[in-house]
Amino acid sequence: LGSSSFAKLYNLKSENPLNRSGNDPLTVVLKVKGLSDNRLLHLLSNRYNGHNFMVRVGEYGGVWLHTMNSAKTKVINVPFDFSQPNICAIRCLNDGYGYAENYTTSEVGPMRETKWGDSARGFTVFGGGDSGLPESFQNGEFYWMYITTEQLTDEQIQQVINFNENK
Repeated sequence: LGSSSFAKLYNLKSENPLNRSGNDPLTVVLKVKGLSDNRLLHLLSNRYNGHNFMVRVGEYGGVWLHTMNSAKTKVINVPFDFSQPNICAIRCLNDGYGYAENYTTSEVGPMRETKWGDSARGFTVFGGGDSGLPESFQNGEFYWMYITTEQLTDEQIQQVINFNENK
């Protein structure tokens, strides 16, 4: 993938269905291959005129959720095998905590507090958000992604994986 991105901007922050706050759940399931030099790739951002959250690959050694927590010891993350495509899930539970899991390597990241940021007017796929930001998913390998504002179970995540992997 080059440096293309898709952005959806709403008139009001309240119209953006991806805005999360408090103990709102979110599940993101994805398959991607990161760059071997651990370069930061921006897969999904919910930050136009606000910074609610971002899903990033690289840096901190894996897939991670950037919210108000941005320090390595606080972000929801899981290690990533940069030599191959990885299927990962980030789960933000309805109790204000979440964790990430790498289905390719069978690793589970630590349970951490979610801490959503400010509501945003829009979201971007393959980019960092506001049009003036140079952040992108440049040169990563993207396969598929599933996003829901629900807390999925293990079985539901496996259904998403099976569907996208044509199993």
